[in-house]
Parts: sequence; C-alpha cells; structure tokens
Amino acid sequence: MISGEYFLSNRALIGIVLIVACLLSGIVERSGVPIAAVFLGLGALLGSSAFGLLDVGFRTPALHVLATLGLLRS
Repeated sequence: MISGEYFLSNRALIGIVLIVACLLSGIVERSGVPIAAVFLGLGALLGSSAFGLLDVGFRTPALHVLATLGLLRS
C-alpha cells in the first residue's frame, strides 16, 4: 500500500517534470533532440538508478499516467 505522503510527493515531482519539459520544449525542438529522449533522460536522473527521487515500477499507476501523457505529446 502506498502512503498518502509518498503518493503526493511522486505526483508533485511528475508535475514539476512536465511543467519544466513544457517550458523548455522550444529549446529542445531547436536542439534536434527528441522530447522522448529528454523524458527518458529525466527519468534516468530522477529514478532509482541515479538520485532516487522517483520510484516508478512497471505496475504503478504513475507509469500509466506518464505513458499516456507521452503518447498524447507524440
């Protein structure tokens, strides 16, 4: 079971990542780097392999939300 505080902090972190990505989308488009690569890089930095700020497994609702948002952006 996920605690309420953990759930809210993960949602807030995901929201911050999305806002920053949207704000930087013009710069990213001009650089020629695909936005999917930026999201993958952010996920690698924030995930358990680097800073460990975000724990998104294969069966978590957060991954479903991120996947859906990624498909909407494409």
